[in-house]
Amino acid sequence: MNGRLIVLWCQTLAALGVTGNRREILLGRLGAAYTEPHRHYHTLVHIEYCLDLLARVYNNESDLERIELALWFHDAVYDTKTVANEAASALMAQEILGMLGSGIDLTPLILATRHDGVPSTRAEQVVVDVDLGILGDTPEAFDRYEAQVRKEYGWVPEELFWTKRREILQSFLNREWIYGTPEMRFEREDQARSNLTRSLNRGFVPQVGCSASANSDGVEVVEQPKDLE
Repeated sequence: MNGRLIVLWCQTLAALGVTGNRREILLGRLGAAYTEPHRHYHTLVHIEYCLDLLARVYNNESDLERIELALWFHDAVYDTKTVANEAASALMAQEILGMLGSGIDLTPLILATRHDGVPSTRAEQVVVDVDLGILGDTPEAFDRYEAQVRKEYGWVPEELFWTKRREILQSFLNREWIYGTPEMRFEREDQARSNLTRSLNRGFVPQVGCSASANSDGVEVVEQPKDLE
């Protein structure tokens, strides 16, 4: 883990009253999770991207440190063959923060990154919008993101992957707003719609004979339904 991320982690915890050497020790556990070999997009690069976007767009946010912590943990557990990643990530956050002597509850913020409903608080909206920030980045950055997510689902047949992913991307386009906060609507809404439309227009053909369900990354599929959950 790079030194900048270590500093950011310690600064966030210190602002919340959490100090001591155990901060860096437990950060090592979190870092190990984000460097698992099957990850290509959901890595520490994504976490740093989220923290940078948060700092730039929401630098005066009242609940900033709690939001920062939620972003640190929101993809801590990432298994492309399950739909329970966010719940497991919230449990890891509770465990690690408990070891640090903190009773901060990040569960609602982390569960909001399932992107399966409308966030109920401002803090949840900010976490969700930052997590989706890549959708409204440059076309080049968006294309890298799609390629990286595809690698994470390398076990899924090509047509099936893109069929399920297109369903999720279309669901974002069908919303009145992709982003829930005025800041991100101003910053990235138009570009996000352009990127999603371009992806949908690539024209992948559905594959027949497989079963699937979708998660927050745009696809969560298996070829054998019995193994799904």
